[in-house]
Amino acid sequence: MTEGRKKILIAIPTHKRPEGLSSALKSLENIAQPDSVDIEVLVVENDQHKTSEDVIADFTRFPVYYMLEKNLGLVYVRNRILEEAVRLDADYIAGLDDDEVATENWLTSLWGGLKKYNATVATGPALSQFEIKPPPWIIKGNFFKTQSTRKSGRLLQRAGIGNHLLDMSFIAKQPIRFDLRFNFLGSEDTDFFGRMCANGGSIVWIQEAVVYESVPVERMRLGYLLKRDYRIGQGRAARYRKKSSARGVLLGILGLMTAILYTIILPFHWTRASFYKRLCKIVKQFGVFVGIFRTDFKAYGTTSGK
Repeated sequence: MTEGRKKILIAIPTHKRPEGLSSALKSLENIAQPDSVDIEVLVVENDQHKTSEDVIADFTRFPVYYMLEKNLGLVYVRNRILEEAVRLDADYIAGLDDDEVATENWLTSLWGGLKKYNATVATGPALSQFEIKPPPWIIKGNFFKTQSTRKSGRLLQRAGIGNHLLDMSFIAKQPIRFDLRFNFLGSEDTDFFGRMCANGGSIVWIQEAVVYESVPVERMRLGYLLKRDYRIGQGRAARYRKKSSARGVLLGILGLMTAILYTIILPFHWTRASFYKRLCKIVKQFGVFVGIFRTDFKAYGTTSGK
């Protein structure tokens, strides 16, 4: 790397999504490169075997590092990315998921926003793109974010792990890592960025830094949406339980009371979209209540095909 230039490591965790990974890498072929910045790509496969080598071989624009993380779970792969970024002397990590594609100005927008607002992290919209035309109730209920109107420069307390640019100098001073308690639950990113802000970091929203997330047909179903909101509720409970057991119990009780209230008014939602939307909220609040007392819930798989 030329002296005076900075290195951005675009990090993509992946698990059994070769087609998604291929699309993500192809989108990087077209991104604009910030001035005075060198770009490298890191793919960390969370599996027992390197099954994406052929996909990696097709990508040639930037240097690529391909690592295998055999310890399964979200937190293991997130922390492996941090460790590799330190080893590779990366100045910044740009996060992109293996079911996302970057727009042309994605990285330059994150980079410019991070510098303009002097933030620790810049993040932007992760908008949904449907693989097939979704049912009308999916659109009417706004179950997936397809647009964003938030203004650039707004300070946040959390960031999307699949669309962010992180200044590694903060990690050098405050060596925080993702918490293993969230390994199979999710919400590890909310916990991580929350602790980062509590330790003096800052997160800024950059509206122009857009990525698109693929929504497969199996996610356009009520069963998936209910499981998603139950997991979100469990994650919220885990974060509060981690901070304070008393606060966690209060949150759980409030969650149960809210779920009961929503259940009472559920029959008064006459459209399919509004009925399902309220049902998801009930399940989320019930997840909060259950999460205060149940600590072994696993939303993500714990095994991998060999």
